[in-house]
Amino acid sequence: MKLSTRGQTAPFVAMDVLSEATRLEAGGAPVLHMEVGEPAFGAPRAALEALAAAEGRGETLGYTSGLGTARLREAVTVDGRVSGAALEDNQTAAHGLAWLATYVEALRQMQH
Repeated sequence: MKLSTRGQTAPFVAMDVLSEATRLEAGGAPVLHMEVGEPAFGAPRAALEALAAAEGRGETLGYTSGLGTARLREAVTVDGRVSGAALEDNQTAAHGLAWLATYVEALRQMQH
């Protein structure tokens, strides 16, 4: 019988980070775990209020193009090219908006 090789994947890098963080923590080093999981706190009140207002106007977040919105592309480019510095400056907003859009859609689907 031939077995599938699909399950033979490289280890998930985050698990390596978690293992090292756990080792350091066991040795007494102060560790703030941010390598895996979800935040243990809710969205900021202003974000929740903005979402409620948008929903009240009938707006939806939905999925954007794989290239991102024009506004986001403008925020991470300089002279028409992706800028590492601009991306670094805006990565939290880009990631946060993507996560928030997914979260809101999940809530919407659970309510209907």
